[in-house]
Amino acid sequence: MYRSAHVRLTLQAAALFLVSTLTACGGGGGGAAGTLPSANSTPPAQPTQIVSQSNGTITLTGTVQQMISGGFRIQAGQGVGYLHIYVNSSTVIVGPAPYVNENVEVVGTGSLTSGNITATSVTQIASTPLPSATPSGLPSSPPTPPSSPAPSGTPIPLPTGIVSASGPISNPGTGIFTINAGANYGSMHVYTNSSTAFANGAPVSGQYALVTGTGKLGYSLTASTVALFSNQPGSASASGTVTQATAYGFLLATANGSVPIALTSNTVIGGAPLATGAAVTVNGIGAANVAIVAVQVVVAAPTPNPSMTPSPTPGPIAMTHVATADYLGGNFGQTHWAAGQWGAAAPYLTWAQTNAADSLTISSFGIKTQDYVDPNRVQPGDPMWGYVSGTESSFAHVCDGTRVMMGSQYVTDPTQTTLAPQFASYVANAAAQGRFNLIFEDNAGALGAYTAYTTFTPGLPCNYTDAAWTAGEESLNQASSLPVMVNGLESPNNGGPGLVLNVIGGSSNTTGGNFEHCYSDGVTPKTTGSLWTMTENTELIVNNENKLFQCMLRNLNDGAASVDARIYAYASFLMTYSPQNDIYWEEFATPSGLHVFPEEQLVALNPKVPEPSDVSALAQTGGTYGREYGACYIAGQFAGPCAVVVNPDNNSAHTFPFPQYQHTLVLSGEGVLDGGTIATNGPPPPASLASGEAAIVFP
Repeated sequence: MYRSAHVRLTLQAAALFLVSTLTACGGGGGGAAGTLPSANSTPPAQPTQIVSQSNGTITLTGTVQQMISGGFRIQAGQGVGYLHIYVNSSTVIVGPAPYVNENVEVVGTGSLTSGNITATSVTQIASTPLPSATPSGLPSSPPTPPSSPAPSGTPIPLPTGIVSASGPISNPGTGIFTINAGANYGSMHVYTNSSTAFANGAPVSGQYALVTGTGKLGYSLTASTVALFSNQPGSASASGTVTQATAYGFLLATANGSVPIALTSNTVIGGAPLATGAAVTVNGIGAANVAIVAVQVVVAAPTPNPSMTPSPTPGPIAMTHVATADYLGGNFGQTHWAAGQWGAAAPYLTWAQTNAADSLTISSFGIKTQDYVDPNRVQPGDPMWGYVSGTESSFAHVCDGTRVMMGSQYVTDPTQTTLAPQFASYVANAAAQGRFNLIFEDNAGALGAYTAYTTFTPGLPCNYTDAAWTAGEESLNQASSLPVMVNGLESPNNGGPGLVLNVIGGSSNTTGGNFEHCYSDGVTPKTTGSLWTMTENTELIVNNENKLFQCMLRNLNDGAASVDARIYAYASFLMTYSPQNDIYWEEFATPSGLHVFPEEQLVALNPKVPEPSDVSALAQTGGTYGREYGACYIAGQFAGPCAVVVNPDNNSAHTFPFPQYQHTLVLSGEGVLDGGTIATNGPPPPASLASGEAAIVFP
């Protein structure tokens, strides 16, 4: 595990809200608070939902603006721009094939941040007869959607720098309270003042707050609006007429009352410009009888006659690299960097593992932070030692009362009631001293996960079972006030995914898992055979549970001399990755000490084969594994479709399966701060891939 490489090491996703939950530093104080007007009662359910998101699936409705290669796009308004909707052979089309100016409901997977959605279904929303289709499947005479006059009232622009977060309230006070904003953001302060508008009362501990305001990621928020709920607010929609512009958005008159609508900088405005007098449909988070934070506002307006337009090249996306991780500061990071230079990593680094003191500065650059701790194996000097050393019941024992050890470390016992509150105390102190988004927990899970490569002396604990130990580990993680990422996914289980996965599936506060030696390490630069299959399937299992998968390569060789291993590992990672959930952590040596490389700027979207349950679904005729993506980007710029192909066979070459791709990815040099480069104009791929080889290819 971790300690095999280091003596000590001192990152959704949890549920992802459609509202962009960025948070920030802000001031604030007491004073009289404003009040959001309340609707009289919940309006009837709308026939369609403009935007919703649950377990990775997005539902939205809108008007087709342009046809593009592989699909169409919808104008999503300021802050998001165009959403690219891709269809494939698995997409269910209800009604005619999509055409310009058709109103449709789309269900699919993707993200508003990336601007790309792969549709599982596209359904026409029309009040006029369906058009007849031409042999190509496109309608010969699309219907003209109903229109309404363009509003002539006061324009309502999107605000600048307004974001949103939600979570349970704790520690309410004058001008301040705290919310737990989930796995990505953790605990943060919300400041209120005389300009803050409240809906449904004042903050009370145990309630759920839905907040908009100004701030920074993972720090604090100065609230423009605060809406209170008894439970976590969910998706909500309302239709009506905009009656009044407000400081936070607007009031919407519906058949059942006036609904306050709060806008953020990421709200999507579609149709006509938003103004008072407009007929709109709003979908977002909240409740129509309290308030709604708008994710999307569709404004009814005249529509021109439909016409086909050439397929444009997709514009840039905000996601300029996959989620990345590295040490920064702390005990094993680049402490020779001055704190002010850590900002140089911010454009490339998503997660930093660090200590409490350095987390304060690092998080100010917008980098998420994780705190390393091992509550499962302890020895004098460890972060947890002072919490457990005086409590004998916190240690594991064989039946004669002797403590169980793993090497020089004592094994603790999560099945006992004493360990969980001690772990909770450690996490509370870490959260108070630093600014962390999650806790990285080493050596998690059942001891049976580790017996293949370590020895417990004098033996396993008295009356030990993997099931009881796993249940204890789940309770341990539930006690933490911060989300927990467990380490140990690489632990073997008869050749299949390891036992540590059980903790991820059984604990809602376990936000994901770390897989050491992921596709590459110093001893085995390229993972092959059954271990490669086990790694891919572990990645799939975690992704399909909508948890974070952190792929940690543990290869410390020079980056420039390891290009072949880097391409192999990254192709393997992309084979089954989820852009929303997966984190890539390279450790190849670089001159700068930042272990982020140019390949991580390749973001592959719109997979032709949806995320399978087993990597065998990606096996190709001829013996390789491959996956095609309809839209690939490098540093946010469109690079066309691409594909990844891996031959993990230990013994034989196999036929390259995708002859339509004529160029390979080319890497050179070191990391992103050391002049390393990436290009898509390499030579054609070989007719067959040798054993243990991979290629990332472009047209």
